[in-house]
Amino acid sequence: MNIKSSDILSIAIGSIVTDFLFLLMNYNDKIFVSKKLTLWYTDLGPSAMAMDIIIILLVVMLGIKLSEYYLKSPSLLTTSLAVVMLQVLHDVLFYIVFETSPKGIYIFDVFKNYALEVGYHAIWSDSLMVLSTLFIADKVSVYSNTKKQVLLLSSLYIALFSLYSKPPTIP
Repeated sequence: MNIKSSDILSIAIGSIVTDFLFLLMNYNDKIFVSKKLTLWYTDLGPSAMAMDIIIILLVVMLGIKLSEYYLKSPSLLTTSLAVVMLQVLHDVLFYIVFETSPKGIYIFDVFKNYALEVGYHAIWSDSLMVLSTLFIADKVSVYSNTKKQVLLLSSLYIALFSLYSKPPTIP
């Protein structure tokens, strides 16, 4: 395994590319189909994308950190397990938070509706997202910082551009 928890640049690239790919799959009704997820992106736009990217980045970074802390030479497999365990824990805790929140808090209401639509399928989808991020980050981690910077900016530009391949639902 090449990726280190301190390589935020590589993890950010992995997170952006992953969110972009899942956005396209959702928009085109492939693999993970959710009308509420589409509304998440079309209602909240870049804020939705930023929230996704940041939480994926955090979970992957912390999963790598756990592997580095507990294992002398963490492998991609053991790190993948740590990342998925953290992601599932996050999903369950976050579910408790938004399900117990009072109605009328817009962002939590969005998640309540999403959970009603997809149920436990959100967990395997999120698991695929953190794993994809980890694998991409591991491959990118060997690139020079200049190449990573170009990849980061390019992937962010393309992801934001693709966000508006569907029209916004909130004016």
